[in-house]
Amino acid sequence: MADALVEVAAESRDGWSGPGIKGRVYDLSDAYLAVEVELVRVIANFDATSLYAGDAYLTALAWLTHETGLSRTTAKMIIGVARLCRAHDLVGDLFYAGRLPMAKAAALARVVTDERRAL
Repeated sequence: MADALVEVAAESRDGWSGPGIKGRVYDLSDAYLAVEVELVRVIANFDATSLYAGDAYLTALAWLTHETGLSRTTAKMIIGVARLCRAHDLVGDLFYAGRLPMAKAAALARVVTDERRAL
């Protein structure tokens, strides 16, 4: 995957036509969304199994921010979506199928909490 990104980054875009640039935007957008979904899926498992503890971290958030370079805000959003998908099969199914965008899943994760579950 990293090699493919290096190739794309090295492309000369001089003289590209409008349709050529649009095509690359479509391709990269599709890849971005697919990577986003898979990152949430992997982090859901990583968080559920507390794999971060093996590296002496107390939380997945601490591990992600220190070991991956993700910002705290981004890591917190991804963990929230991962936990939401794990706790609610319907939401997980929609998100993993690409039918629930990250921004909407993150908004749901902020309001669907254990405290509000009883409501």
